[in-house]
Amino acid sequence: GLTSLPKATRTAFLEARLRVATAPQLLSLIRQLEDLIANLASTSPDAFHASLRLVVIDCVFSAVVAEGAALSKSAAGAQLARLQLLLRTVASQHRVAVLMTNLAVPAASNEDDPAAAAGAPRATKPALGVAWQHKTDVRLQLGEAPSSSSSSSSC
Repeated sequence: GLTSLPKATRTAFLEARLRVATAPQLLSLIRQLEDLIANLASTSPDAFHASLRLVVIDCVFSAVVAEGAALSKSAAGAQLARLQLLLRTVASQHRVAVLMTNLAVPAASNEDDPAAAAGAPRATKPALGVAWQHKTDVRLQLGEAPSSSSSSSSC
């Protein structure tokens, strides 16, 4: 495996295949995606872009929140729509898989949720709301498995 290789070899392997970009705000994320699309559309993309197969955006909600009150709701909505279009372009025109995470937040406060107040796992909802549900091809929702005194865990 990769861990058995010398550190310099592992580092070179990862640097050739992995790039990390930070986008503290939604607009910077949009600009980075526009640059990515331009590189992918190039008639002679570099080796990295030519072999790119996956783009991961970890918690787009953080970039949205970073914009804060600086944007009106309509401007934020327009930026989110632009983000959706760019992600679709990366996936459909350039055949690159896109994985985007969205923070899960409590669906209701403990006061509004008697089951949660009684100690049951709290229901959650996507932080960006459900407006993006129809934009995905595959949707995964991870959560805690209900505990049962008669169940045993196995892998």
